Amino acid sequence: MARYAGLAALLLVWASATAEPGTTVVRTIRLVLAGFPEPPGRENPGAAEPQATDTERAGHLAVSAGRILRLHGWGLAPGDTLAPDWAWRWQPGAVARTLLGTLAAPADAALQVTAGTASGSVSLAALDAGAPLPVPNVAATADLLPTPQRVSGAGDADFPALVAGPGGDLWCAWVSFDGRGDTIHLAQYTAGRWESRGTIPSARGRVSRVALAAPDTDRLVAVWGQEDHGTWDLYSAVFTEGRWRKRVRVTRTPGSDLNHQVIADANGRVWLAWQAFEGSFAHIRLAWWEQGKWAPSILVSEARANQWAPALTAGPDGQLYIAWDSCEAGNYDIYLRSMRDGRLSDIRRITDGPEYEANVSLACEPGGRLWIAYDRGEADWGALEHAAALHRERQVAIRCLEGEALTAPPLPELEAGAAAPFAENGRLFADARGQVWLLLRRTLRNSTWDLVAHRFDGHRWSRPLLLPDSAGRSDMAATLAATADGSSWVAWASDAAEGGSIHHAVFAAPLPAGTPAPERLSFAAVPAPTAVGTTWQARERPVGRFGREGFTLYQGDLHRHTELAACHPFTHGSVQDAYRYALDAAQLDFIALMAPLHGGDAYRWHLQQKLASLFSVDGTLVALSGAECLTPSGAPGAVFLERPERAVTPAAAATAWSELVVGRGTDGDLAVLYARDATALPAEPGQGPHLVAPLEGPADCAGAPSSAAPDARASTAAPTPDTWWLTRTARAAVVAGTGHRAVSTRTHLWAGYLTRESILTALHRRRAYIGPPTLTLHFSAQDRPLGSVVYPAGKPLNLRVQVSGAAGMRLELLRDGQPVERVDVADSGEAELTYTHTGPSPDGCAYAVRLVTESGEQCWTTPIWVAAERAPRR
Repeated sequence: MARYAGLAALLLVWASATAEPGTTVVRTIRLVLAGFPEPPGRENPGAAEPQATDTERAGHLAVSAGRILRLHGWGLAPGDTLAPDWAWRWQPGAVARTLLGTLAAPADAALQVTAGTASGSVSLAALDAGAPLPVPNVAATADLLPTPQRVSGAGDADFPALVAGPGGDLWCAWVSFDGRGDTIHLAQYTAGRWESRGTIPSARGRVSRVALAAPDTDRLVAVWGQEDHGTWDLYSAVFTEGRWRKRVRVTRTPGSDLNHQVIADANGRVWLAWQAFEGSFAHIRLAWWEQGKWAPSILVSEARANQWAPALTAGPDGQLYIAWDSCEAGNYDIYLRSMRDGRLSDIRRITDGPEYEANVSLACEPGGRLWIAYDRGEADWGALEHAAALHRERQVAIRCLEGEALTAPPLPELEAGAAAPFAENGRLFADARGQVWLLLRRTLRNSTWDLVAHRFDGHRWSRPLLLPDSAGRSDMAATLAATADGSSWVAWASDAAEGGSIHHAVFAAPLPAGTPAPERLSFAAVPAPTAVGTTWQARERPVGRFGREGFTLYQGDLHRHTELAACHPFTHGSVQDAYRYALDAAQLDFIALMAPLHGGDAYRWHLQQKLASLFSVDGTLVALSGAECLTPSGAPGAVFLERPERAVTPAAAATAWSELVVGRGTDGDLAVLYARDATALPAEPGQGPHLVAPLEGPADCAGAPSSAAPDARASTAAPTPDTWWLTRTARAAVVAGTGHRAVSTRTHLWAGYLTRESILTALHRRRAYIGPPTLTLHFSAQDRPLGSVVYPAGKPLNLRVQVSGAAGMRLELLRDGQPVERVDVADSGEAELTYTHTGPSPDGCAYAVRLVTESGEQCWTTPIWVAAERAPRR
């Protein structure tokens, strides 16, 4: 909280050239100073440094009138320091440094910069004109940025919504986490400051996000997602006369309702669009609020494929526009539909390229021109060879719809020198004068995304305008609104990750007004994509029987990272990217997202758990959440806990892991071991980890030991692999996951109807094998499934293996890790192997199946353990 202490009392005023010379105005100045390369002859870091060079790297900031309220570094180098007297000292390095200073000073004051022995000044009145200016005599430039004010209070704040509402004031709502659960807070901007207006009393527990609309000058309508007895539905409440009215339940479907958006049109009708999981797919639905109640919803999308992330806007003529993205054509494209006088138009396809095109935003100019912004990524997004890197490319793309013509406006120029070439999660807003704002998440420095704003004046885009205090995840979108006087405002959430300790807060700031261009630019027409049928096809799940009991074969990924892990944040993608991949590109039945080995804050762990619940839909997808840890032996491990709040730190996760290994835990708890040696192998059967991923581990993550695996793929073993997990005492299911690298191997489970409980049960009962997506394997002993412990009591035991989808592989049955039977798989990919175990086995043994390709890639099953005598029931 201390890092924002100087910001909380700032008066939010965008400085302009018309300010009176003696009027004190709060401004945020960006100062970019040139770097200092190593001096010639100082290749030895231990050598003495010339005093002059040390002096040149020191400097300080001052203002001729008024005072400095805050100075902080933005993307400084390790070892750079700032002092309380607004001074700094840099480490050697040619990279430019950026400082952000907040000043309370009159327009006739001057910003004074000293760097080494040089000094210079630039007038604040000149900076108020908006363009960056060089600082005379100093290798530096200065420009003006929006001045943010913190809106949220205590607790981690996320998912803000901003609207101009009752009284003509701005209103901001957000989801706050207090360490136990979520609440929705409301604040009003009045008399130059943000004032708390309390919370929505009935919105508690787990809340997905909140959206606001103002149908008139007397009321606010809030819509949010909330979990109730494992089901996520949408709820709404009206704020009027200073208090919230009774909560109303908007949706009542068994699947999750999410990614909702609301707007109010000029007639005071509130529109709500959302993504609804119904049956086997997610669809887009639309509902409206009028005369104090919600009308029944209507279905907007039509294809039998998942539809994602709707956007809404209303035109000046009362026409409503709804856009979304879908993989129905085999890759993500943007689709659009409109409604006038209660009638929906035909679905219009906006994009048809092979690239990833998703996360759409809409805005409509006063003249009726519709703007459509969306993310554009690589072709074949989520393909197996790129499965671990879901965020390799991401840029903004824009289209406009003018009448029936689709046009391509120019794109804003993006700043050079960014840490990674990403510009995404664009949010559009059109003001009353016809100017269009585009807010983007940019990777301008290492390990975080910042918000930048671009203004289109009708002819060209403005320079990128950095929003201070906006560091955050790629999926932290901005929200925009206009006040009664036409001023444009933006609110956003930040996780302050660049400051070391992570704390999530909501900020807001006014944007500079600008001047519309006298001539409006005409955009070039682009060919309209043609409508196509649904080409995406759902994968069929094999079924089988073990004895009298029927099962379905599911496949999934039990170790996937997202940007919530600090390691490789620009590579993994967002949490929603991971669930898109699971549902559409990979068609997984279950997926486990892992909290990082080096720890993280409680809110990120809570968010990961909450989103796992949100995207878990019975019959469609089971989403698990795990926490990585180091086991007592030093090997990497992880835990899945029924009560996830226990594992918010690496120490807590490690303690939980040890407790599970000794006591095996409850039915909802699982311990995973990532290791290629037997350091954690128990001496007695029935103890030890529930799951073993022996050929992969969470390498390359901060604090993690390097992987001993010779290859990145979980399906690849060393030429003479250590098969300790196949011994009689291990009693663990063999599993696999993506980790940080692309893999073609998945965890396959024989289970009942797809629910979280059935997947956890199948893992506890070890009905698992690892192999490529196409491999179907049935392994049994006397009709008992793989993972079983059987007691033949001296009688012969018949083992049977059936495989399909294994062309070009050799099928082997192993006893205690040594082959006892082999068969080559036919070109059809099918094979069958039978074997009879004929004791005696005084100490017991373990049978497992391995499939090997000519290139050495291997697939493994969990063993079937043959015990000498039945163990006493626990």
